[in-house]
Amino acid sequence: MTSGANLVPPRFNMQQVVKHLHLRSDFYEPFERYQPSDAFVKIIQEQLPLTSRILREAFWTHIQHLGGEVPMQGWKIHVSAIQKNAPAILSKVAQVCCAARVPFKFASDPFVLSLLLGKGCARGSSGKFMTIYPHDEQQARVLLEELYAALQGFEGPYVLSDRRFRDCSVLYYRYGGFTPITRRDADGLLTSYLMRPDLQLEPDDRTPYFQVPDWLHDPFQAEEPEESASARLNGRYEVLTVLSYSNSGGVYKAVDHQTGKTVVVKEARPHVDTSASGQDAIEQLRKEFRLLSHLRGSGVAPEPIETFTEWEHLFLVQEFVQGESLHTFTGKYSPVIRTSHTEDELQAWWQLLRSVAVSILDKVRILHARDVVFGDLSLNNVLVTIEDGRCVGVRLIDFEGASRPGVDTAVNMFTPGFARPGRTARQYTTLADDHYALGALLFSLLLPVAVLTNVRENALPSFLEDFTADFGLPPVFAEVVNRLLAADDLVDLDELTALLKRNDSPLGSPSILRAPPTLSQDDLSRTVRSALNYVVASAEFERQDRLFPSSPQQTHSLGLDHGALGVALTLQTVQNHVPEAVRQWVREQPLGANTAPGLLSGLAGMAVGFAQIGERKSAERAYQLARRHDHLYARVHLHGGLSGFGLASLTLFLQWGDASYLQEAKRVGDLLDSTARWAGHRVTWPDFGAQEVGLGYGQSGIALFLLYLHAVTGEARYLRLGEAALAEDLAHGRALDSGALGFPDRPEGKILYPYWMTGSAGVGSVLVRYFHVTKNPAYRELAERIRQATTPQYSVFPSLFMGLAGLGMFLMDAEQFLGDPTYRNQAHGAAKGVLRFGVDKPQGTAFPGDYLHRISTDLGSGSSGIALFLHRLAHGTGNPLFPDAALLHPKGQQE
Repeated sequence: MTSGANLVPPRFNMQQVVKHLHLRSDFYEPFERYQPSDAFVKIIQEQLPLTSRILREAFWTHIQHLGGEVPMQGWKIHVSAIQKNAPAILSKVAQVCCAARVPFKFASDPFVLSLLLGKGCARGSSGKFMTIYPHDEQQARVLLEELYAALQGFEGPYVLSDRRFRDCSVLYYRYGGFTPITRRDADGLLTSYLMRPDLQLEPDDRTPYFQVPDWLHDPFQAEEPEESASARLNGRYEVLTVLSYSNSGGVYKAVDHQTGKTVVVKEARPHVDTSASGQDAIEQLRKEFRLLSHLRGSGVAPEPIETFTEWEHLFLVQEFVQGESLHTFTGKYSPVIRTSHTEDELQAWWQLLRSVAVSILDKVRILHARDVVFGDLSLNNVLVTIEDGRCVGVRLIDFEGASRPGVDTAVNMFTPGFARPGRTARQYTTLADDHYALGALLFSLLLPVAVLTNVRENALPSFLEDFTADFGLPPVFAEVVNRLLAADDLVDLDELTALLKRNDSPLGSPSILRAPPTLSQDDLSRTVRSALNYVVASAEFERQDRLFPSSPQQTHSLGLDHGALGVALTLQTVQNHVPEAVRQWVREQPLGANTAPGLLSGLAGMAVGFAQIGERKSAERAYQLARRHDHLYARVHLHGGLSGFGLASLTLFLQWGDASYLQEAKRVGDLLDSTARWAGHRVTWPDFGAQEVGLGYGQSGIALFLLYLHAVTGEARYLRLGEAALAEDLAHGRALDSGALGFPDRPEGKILYPYWMTGSAGVGSVLVRYFHVTKNPAYRELAERIRQATTPQYSVFPSLFMGLAGLGMFLMDAEQFLGDPTYRNQAHGAAKGVLRFGVDKPQGTAFPGDYLHRISTDLGSGSSGIALFLHRLAHGTGNPLFPDAALLHPKGQQE
């Protein structure tokens, strides 16, 4: 099993984060706030008749004709383009569409088109420069013929979700929604649907391959014969598995039937992933092959075998290199994210770290001696082989961003966090860029948080100073890293390598082996005040999409997790006051049927948030919408499902004393009882979606609701059912170092997480409450093992849901419900780790959100959740997110 202390579960999608990074801002901003240029609009303005109008959005610009109606769904036409021919294509297609009075849209400006052509674009959306909406099948047929004639000779990327019309490189079509039906699914995500002939709905999936709904056939071209799945590439390479997919093409592990050796095959599609200098993915892959050939025999890179072309795609075949990425290496070996250490273990790790650093420096030195700048050094582009506690091999992989100055066209490709200041303003790379990235790379062998420099410029030297003290690192390591981070083109890698090689001194006195220092109440309270000052100062009352800077995971502007009510709850808890401007803003936000019903991301949680700040009328309105929601019974988990609604019902009953809320909570408990599937002493609910593990999405959250329901009603059956649900999650716990207990996000998961929303801390928070009620000694023993997984003083995020604040919140729960003050002592270690991420701003202290690219102030990922934890630690208060008074002062059966 692998520790996930430097990882996040797949549910927390990086794609959502990337979409919020395109605007220059301190905060995650939705792309809808982008202001496109008028470069494309100018081209067609004179062509449009007076009866047409232009509707501009950030991503798409729509052309509509007065009096025209757009069908709900049908055969849509897509036209692809590249930057060079986009203006001409736009002009020609607009002329055809205006003559036919058919509505269409196009990418709003060249930057938006670059996103559609980029490597990171979703493959189902790739290349769709223009979309045309015919009135019916007959008009679609006529338009395809006219566009086919108009677009001859143009080149553009293949639209993977569509079928190409004849041999026109830029003309495609598929069946899909025009003005589609959109609903939030049971997990709170927006999903588009098609209407079937029987009036049932089915998802309108944008797959990276052409498909036709089962009630239709392709009316425009004959069916294509299916390709043989067993065909070998170039007659010799049999694909064994897909290593990765991107818009540029796939990367495959294959066997070479001529030699019997395992190889890697890289694919490039034409006209996508075009660099600033105009090279597309195919030209970049050709360049990569030239560079690998130039480095042949150096031991720096995989050995190249050949390139070949099949259909329109280029393939590069190279040696398969055994080893693990530095990202994997860090998670496996770094003691920084671990909770238990010995001097011998730390000494062995230092020797391993030193050998890896020396090997990497040596490979980059050889690379530069061959006059190659790598350009994109990062944790995922270096493979290492470890044997007997030493590094025995290093290879650099993925030479897309590499170049030979004066030989190759300039390129400037890099990974966030590994770019030297000022690099984003250039189109070329230098040796100094590699040196800086090398420094960030060596730093990241300790903890992969280099991207924090996006919000705090001095983050790496500051963290490195703490690493040196906490783990007793010899000063030479920090010296090498800092010299690389500050280096110019004249840095001597031989000298730095020699420094590390000859410094075989043992570690100093690691302070991590001692109990963490206790932070004073005054210092904690001062940080909480400063953090909340910043939160309030960052409010933007003129906006409707959000009030406070939040996470990319926000699904509603009021949600407890990432919306305004989570912040308001924090202000009420800590300061006993919510500014009137905030109250007015949250009262005026719409609550519609398209809002999810859940506790943390939806209506039930909004009801709790409104109630906590004294807005009963708004709370009741949100609650009733949740109670009648279509998806209320689709999931049973705490985060967004039925158990969360049940817990919200109990919370409102305990606050207001209205028995109708208790009846709703009991109805939820009874439904869980009647639908449970027992297996021995464990229970699951397989009829309500795929099974997950943990507080937010697993059986532990269900168990938590059932425990509170038992405490309020006195009914033993709820306690029995809750213990069985908790037992199911506990059965999926796995041993980490020294017997520590980690938990996967799913029963079959191989990565064990320590966090509160998903992982050990969340399960532990439920476990200690069950111990308080049942006094079962096994629960206390398991809590001790969970403690061992949740006491690192470092983690990749500082947040409540998926970071150090959540670990600290569990430790405070354990101190409260187990009566053991040593848990609170260790919570000070989590707090110390949280404070390292603080960013000083004129308005107060800010904290980066999850993924560290931008600042967040919300409850789940930002300053508000951190402030709640630090406030609780400072004052020894209870957990404000749960109705623990029901456990601490049970009233027995309530009417």
